[in-house]
Amino acid sequence: MFNLFSIMLAFLIVFAPYRYDAGQPQTAQAVWLATAASIAVPSLFGLVCAGMAGRAVARPSRLTASFFKKLRRLLALHHVLILIAFFALCVFFAWPEYVNQSVTHLPALDTLVKILPFLVSLIIAWTVQHAVETRLRLRTWPLQEKLIFQLRHTLVPLIPILFLSGVESLVRPATGSGAEPTSGWQDLVLFGAMLSIFAAFPLLIRALWPVCPMPTGALRSALEVMVAEHGVPLRNVLQWNTGGGHVLNACMIGVLPPLRYILVTDALIRALEPDEVRAVFGHELCHAKRNHVMFYGMFLFSLMLLFTLPIFSDDTVIGSVQVLTGLALWLLLFGVISRRFERECDLFGARAAGSFSAFIRALQKIAPPSASLSRLHSFLHFSIPRRVEFLVHVHADAAEEERFARKISWIRSGIFALFAASVTLAVLLGES
Repeated sequence: MFNLFSIMLAFLIVFAPYRYDAGQPQTAQAVWLATAASIAVPSLFGLVCAGMAGRAVARPSRLTASFFKKLRRLLALHHVLILIAFFALCVFFAWPEYVNQSVTHLPALDTLVKILPFLVSLIIAWTVQHAVETRLRLRTWPLQEKLIFQLRHTLVPLIPILFLSGVESLVRPATGSGAEPTSGWQDLVLFGAMLSIFAAFPLLIRALWPVCPMPTGALRSALEVMVAEHGVPLRNVLQWNTGGGHVLNACMIGVLPPLRYILVTDALIRALEPDEVRAVFGHELCHAKRNHVMFYGMFLFSLMLLFTLPIFSDDTVIGSVQVLTGLALWLLLFGVISRRFERECDLFGARAAGSFSAFIRALQKIAPPSASLSRLHSFLHFSIPRRVEFLVHVHADAAEEERFARKISWIRSGIFALFAASVTLAVLLGES
């Protein structure tokens, strides 16, 4: 999911209206040198991380918990550097405007070229991560399989955004001085395109990922009983075929009940006992029951409004700082929100399966085979040991669960307030 949101942030950078005005246009040579640097600098940092892993393997005494913690942070910083470098390319060297002038205006093609430096950096980051995992023997996954797996996931946010960009270029063609103001019917078409993408998003995942309905049997029947007991409407329970069994995971997709699915990987089904699978499935049910995807969308949409609207000034430097501040806030706050929602789902899954021990066993089994650096401690989840510790603590102290429920209530209220404030501000600025 982190790739999904980082790609959305990259598009936010591309479409943000702020550009640094150096007083004269950048030369083509300067733009291409900056493009190469925006890819090379983060990539060199990634190579340093890979070299660090290689040197540690040569001296096993270095493979301590503090080393892994440091390496995880460095790899996370690698992804942040990719976004910062792409931000600098777009804002200070006007990469999107250069593409507009240089690329034939075919629907969505220019948008794809604009995002291309970021995508190249992302592919290099996956390659670096694979090298680190291989050297540390955390996961034996062929590079080709890993890249195909990641690219399939990347297409999930990429295709809808390119589709919307193509629709916009058709209904609102650009002029020499910029985009023409939209008329009512153009806005209606664009809004309809957004709604269609929103509704069809799960169908896109079904088309891109190797999934099929979970085979009929005792396990599927038990999962369907859980769905009925908790009153969470689903379209289907799908088995996510990951090939070599490198991914032990499950996920919920879709906001609208007629197009809502829960996916469980084949590797997870093989690795866990039925009660443990039910606990993991209950975790994903919670995402649907508590409407977490809706809250994530409201939070991201609010930040996009607050940090792309010309609120403080039309000055390009101030506007760029505004967008960069939004990016920093997203990095700081989205992880905090996600990790708390994931904890809420851990509790729900344990109770839905009727056994805290089943969920804890599932977490402990999931950790070793999928112990890539991104899973030991991630942007979206607490580490497995911390998740287990929380469940044990709550199971022993009911008051802790009540305190946590209040925190979740405050987070939801905060997101609602942020959404209302950002929409109100957008309306007021639109009228002024």
